[in-house]
Amino acid sequence: MKKNNLKTNLVNFRDDCRVCSNKKIKKIINLGDMPLAGGFIKKSNSKKKEIKVPLVCYYCDNCNLLQVKDSINSNILFDDYNYSSSTIPALKIHFRNYAKKIKKQFKEKKVVKLIEFGSNDGVLLKEFVKDKKFICLGVDPAINISKIAKKEGVNIYLGNFDVKAALEIENKYGKFDYITGSNVFAHIDDIHSVVLAAKMLLKTNGSFVTEVHYLPNLIELNQYDFIYHEHLNYYTLKSLIKLFEIHKLKLINAEMIQTHGGSIRVTVTPNLNKKASLKVKNILQSEKIINKKYFDRFNKNILIQRDKINQMLSNLVASKKRIVGYGASGRGTILLNYCNINSKKLSYIVDESPLRAGKLMPGVKLPIFSIDYFKKDKVKVDYVLIIAWNYTDPIIKKVRKINKDIKFIVPFPYPYII
Repeated sequence: MKKNNLKTNLVNFRDDCRVCSNKKIKKIINLGDMPLAGGFIKKSNSKKKEIKVPLVCYYCDNCNLLQVKDSINSNILFDDYNYSSSTIPALKIHFRNYAKKIKKQFKEKKVVKLIEFGSNDGVLLKEFVKDKKFICLGVDPAINISKIAKKEGVNIYLGNFDVKAALEIENKYGKFDYITGSNVFAHIDDIHSVVLAAKMLLKTNGSFVTEVHYLPNLIELNQYDFIYHEHLNYYTLKSLIKLFEIHKLKLINAEMIQTHGGSIRVTVTPNLNKKASLKVKNILQSEKIINKKYFDRFNKNILIQRDKINQMLSNLVASKKRIVGYGASGRGTILLNYCNINSKKLSYIVDESPLRAGKLMPGVKLPIFSIDYFKKDKVKVDYVLIIAWNYTDPIIKKVRKINKDIKFIVPFPYPYII
């Protein structure tokens, strides 16, 4: 699809690196025209033409950022957002543990002011609602999801986390001890506005902590399913350091965490005299392998993965085996459309989120049903394709309580059967 065929109110075009403004960024991954990952279709709208936009990644060899260069208007992506963290058991545990870590860090402090941008349904901040020493504020642009957080007692600023929001928040609440955001740094086109907002609101001795999907994990596990229009930025540690240096902030620690198939959590401070940990040095050293050949291998590997999963599913269908998918995720939109996995291969998709059940998957238009529908399905299901494969273990446990004879197909890094 050519640029001039796209509506200007749909796509924001750019010609430079989102972090360092380098204009010599290189086209490196092309997944073709894709529907919006979160564009789940109401059955009443099933015949309406869907939005499909080229999904192309560019690489900046100045700061090591991989990025979807052109961004979809945020109003289209987030006005009716279909991602609710609390419906994912593994994420609930992750955020509960993260809350415990924050509480431990501030156990000697009498009052702590904490802000989370991209607070979603309040899955993290609700852990602090009953703890009177924490004064918390969530920031999120999604109206429908923020309503869920408010019902949990979370105080919400509705809107994007940027300089304008920071001015309003500072006037009302002052400065904060701890600012955090989980799996949202990837979603933001003007990432500098977020860093500036955090710097404005952070106390001199405060901490800015963010976690985001880590590019080498994406590449090494063939995770093309995590590349979608909503995810604009795929960070290395080098790109994060560069981003914060531009704003005179120092990245002092980094740790690898398991969420979303492999993420990195970094700690940043306005105190430029603080020393970075040895972990930072070691991770930077490991990133020296990233170059054009690194991405060339990835492009070859994802074609192999696509061929293998299609062959596996075709063989099972030919053997009269019935297959359903589990996990109507954004990842699923990309996997199913890139591999053209449609109703000829899968009967339907199971999902635990009430925001998605009853809708159709973008592009392939497979029906999405609740876990209750799956339990009551009287036609034998032989295999479950675990679309939300980064939650493989809990999904297998849950399904085996329903039917212990079902087998499972895990699609990444290459498809295999359990």
